[in-house]
Amino acid sequence: ASVCYLEARVLPAVRQVHSAVYLEKLRATCAAAAASEERRAARMATAHTKRKAPMPALIRNLSGITRDTYASHTSLAAALCAVLACCKGVDAIVQGEAVNAFCVVRPPGHHAGVHGTTVRGSTEAADLPLEESPKRRVGGRPRSAESPKPAAAEAESPTAGAPSDGANGDGKPVPAGRARRSHHPPRRLEEEEEGKQLGKPKPPKPPPLKPPLQPPLQKQSSVGSTSDASTERASSPTPLIKDRCGQGFCLLNNVAIAAKYALLQHAAAVRRVAIIDWDLHHGNGTEEIVRSWGCDNVLYASLHGAEQFFYPETGTALQLEPTLVNVPLARGTPPDEYLAAFDRYVVPAIDAFRPDLLLLSCGFDAHRDDAPDLSGFIRLEVETYTALTARAAALAKRHCGGRLLSLLEGGYNLDALEKNAEAHVVELVHQAAPPPPPAEPRLPGRLVVPRRERLQLRAQTHPVVQFFLSLLPWAMAPHRD
Repeated sequence: ASVCYLEARVLPAVRQVHSAVYLEKLRATCAAAAASEERRAARMATAHTKRKAPMPALIRNLSGITRDTYASHTSLAAALCAVLACCKGVDAIVQGEAVNAFCVVRPPGHHAGVHGTTVRGSTEAADLPLEESPKRRVGGRPRSAESPKPAAAEAESPTAGAPSDGANGDGKPVPAGRARRSHHPPRRLEEEEEGKQLGKPKPPKPPPLKPPLQPPLQKQSSVGSTSDASTERASSPTPLIKDRCGQGFCLLNNVAIAAKYALLQHAAAVRRVAIIDWDLHHGNGTEEIVRSWGCDNVLYASLHGAEQFFYPETGTALQLEPTLVNVPLARGTPPDEYLAAFDRYVVPAIDAFRPDLLLLSCGFDAHRDDAPDLSGFIRLEVETYTALTARAAALAKRHCGGRLLSLLEGGYNLDALEKNAEAHVVELVHQAAPPPPPAEPRLPGRLVVPRRERLQLRAQTHPVVQFFLSLLPWAMAPHRD
């Protein structure tokens, strides 16, 4: 049932968010990792010597020279399960089965753009065809798009469609007819000269690595066979697309897919969707996707840390547009200033937009303890996330009947993540609880009344007694014979 639900309802939204080329590359990467897993298992089963043979790699780099995002043979399945959970949450909220929901999903998604990796420093470059993009930044260095490689030559290359970024490890493309360069470190010249003097034979060069077995990029799968996200950009694979894959630990943009799913599958009830992103890092992928749609029924608002060389180096200026709000915050921003920025910029934008569904890219890495050295970029507290949740729930109650879906994004210190997520869920439950019924007038507590007084009280209220008591004045009055 879940597979049918995924194919019939979820995948159309996925295809309208991400390009067909990116989905095919992600599928091919996971397929190559699965083949490596099978080869590794077979080699371990047939090993008869104590010497361990080199094993094929089980993960593949997706993010080029930055090397911050990898994929294994089950990564695409995990990403689709995360998207499936988010879409199920949308169904439950819109159909009235729940007031709000919190999707604890991994991998996160707000850094994944239309083609996976976005153009650093400019989210507006996604609106241009890939062939017209003037420069590409790979690992902080610009790469020009001059003299593109023909698609036919690329298909003949033994490394065409490789699951990595099409580079040797230093960002340079692999020429046609050559295998990937070995990752063994080069032998130093001093050692070679010393070996010549001692009469030692020169060690043989290591054999080149064989390219992984996988279909070329031109072959489309069922996941990306028909894509509405930038069709002209995905029509022909070019060298410029090779390094445009996952980034920032993200494979599929969960919140953007949830927004598109709500607009497609619940068009009668949801016509406008607002996305609030309070992750520490700017959601450059979500902004790129929302910009590529070119519509006015999706709002993206982000509060994030920003300084020079701080990942992902986007959203560094204050932007206040009808469907885009970027609020960069400096290092060490205290909780009161963070909440003041939320009230000053995000709340008025949501009030003016009046959404039918509110989505949260809920990252907890802005907490003061969520950093490797326990000194967070923005020093938020657990109470800060409780206050943010209460503000978001109030916005949802004011405009969309309380419809609020929260999706987990960043958060890497497990102790801080546990405390922040618990506070977030507790506040969501508190906001979803129905209001208590109006207090009824309560009778005073039971009193110990003597029997004689109790009979007198009962006699005074009995209707028959009341009738005779009404005749008592007439009976006591003197009558003339």
